Amino acid sequence: MVLGSLIVFSALSWGITAIFGPEPIVKTIPGSGAWYGQIGIGLLLGAVWGSLAWMIVSRPFFTDIRNFFKGIFEPMNLGVTEVVFISICAGVGEELLFRGAIQPLIGIWLTALLFVAIHGYLNPFNWRMSVFGGLMVLAAASFGYATIHWGIISAIVAHTVVDIILLLRLRQPVKTITRAEIPSE
Repeated sequence: MVLGSLIVFSALSWGITAIFGPEPIVKTIPGSGAWYGQIGIGLLLGAVWGSLAWMIVSRPFFTDIRNFFKGIFEPMNLGVTEVVFISICAGVGEELLFRGAIQPLIGIWLTALLFVAIHGYLNPFNWRMSVFGGLMVLAAASFGYATIHWGIISAIVAHTVVDIILLLRLRQPVKTITRAEIPSE
C-alpha cells in the first residue's frame, strides 16, 4: 500500500507538472543547493519538527490524539525497517506531489493547508487535532520554503525524518504524569 502511494503520487506529480508546468518534475529534483546541503537541511528541519510534534502529542492534554495515532499504527507492530521504509515512501511520494507539483501552482501556504487537511489534522469537530494540525501547517510550510531555497530533496528528507521520529515514538509506551503524581515542595 505504501509503495503504491509512492508510485501513484510520483506519477501524479509527473502528470501535473507535464500538463501545467512550469517544468517537468524531473528537472526540479536537483534543486539549487548541493545534495549534501539539502540532506543536512532536511535532517535538521525533520529533527526539529518531529521532536516538537512529539513533545506536543506526548502531553496529557493530547492523550486522545496520541491514542488515535497509536490506534492506527500499534496494531501494525512495525519494526524499525518498516518504519523507515514507510517514512521514505511517504516522504518521497508526498513531497514530489505537494512541494514539487502542487506548490508551484497554488503557493506555499495553500499547499501546506491542503497537505495537512488531506491528512485529517484540521478537524473542525476536534479542536485538539486542529491544534496539532496548526503545528503541521507550519512544518509543511517550512518544507515548502526549504524546497524553494535549497531544493526538494531537503523537503523529502525532512518529511521522512518527521515520520520516522513520530512512528518510532508511537511504538513506545508513553508515561504520562498526573498532577497527583507531581511531588509537592
